[in-house]
Amino acid sequence: MRFFLILTSLFFLWPNLQAQEKELAVMAPLMLAGKWTGKLTQDKGGIARTYYYEIEISLDGQDIVGTGMIRAGRMFGYFNLKGRLEGTKVTLEDIEITNEEIKERAAWCLKKMPLKFRFQDSKYKLIGPWSGVVPWRDCSPGEIELEKASIRA
Repeated sequence: MRFFLILTSLFFLWPNLQAQEKELAVMAPLMLAGKWTGKLTQDKGGIARTYYYEIEISLDGQDIVGTGMIRAGRMFGYFNLKGRLEGTKVTLEDIEITNEEIKERAAWCLKKMPLKFRFQDSKYKLIGPWSGVVPWRDCSPGEIELEKASIRA
């Protein structure tokens, strides 16, 4: 019986979820440009487990350009980044570090971030995993959650 209820619920919810995804794909080009703030987490092996992270991006069609900033305590890094928007998929990549303060024998990861554009808790969000490299090895990966306050009428 429980299986039947779940199956029935999915049957009625699926069209609604598809409509929401289409609506978000329409909103993404309109809402993506600007400042996004939040956190970046990293699995064991990094400088910290949680970092403050922000990006400022603009769109030219589906192409994204911008800057990013990461901070852990007094350490920080500034990056140029590029990316692409495809529906609700936002793919970002650090191109270069433009300024940094970091402890000796450490480096900021150049990240690749396949994120999803979402609307949750009355906010637009970019959520997803990240992976990266430093000159001598791969970085411990993690997750990113950025948000931008929604526009209220």
